[in-house]
Amino acid sequence: MLRAAWEDVNAGREQIKFHFRLLTNRRSLEANDPEGLVTVMCRLFTDRNHDGSMKNIMCCLVDISDIKDLECQLRARTDEVEMKMAHLLEVKKQQEKFIDVRIRSVVDGMEITDSPR
Repeated sequence: MLRAAWEDVNAGREQIKFHFRLLTNRRSLEANDPEGLVTVMCRLFTDRNHDGSMKNIMCCLVDISDIKDLECQLRARTDEVEMKMAHLLEVKKQQEKFIDVRIRSVVDGMEITDSPR
């Protein structure tokens, strides 16, 4: 990943952004994530001379572990809500079927009593 970013810088790209994970003593909130991993966003900016040659490379590193943990929690909650919605839709369908059966049985019973003898 770093090698690809460096090649992009040398190829002339002015901005590069990528994420990577570092092993630290921080414990992640994510249940399926091993302890001690921190997600870092790296942004590289190149400063060039008038002739196009590279003058400087500026780098900014930001710990985005909390954001990644919140994304994971949001994804889990969204999945939970989707499962509950699917269950509620199934319950609604079953209620509608039950009501249809009851209405048909009432209508059929009325037809039997209304028919001439």
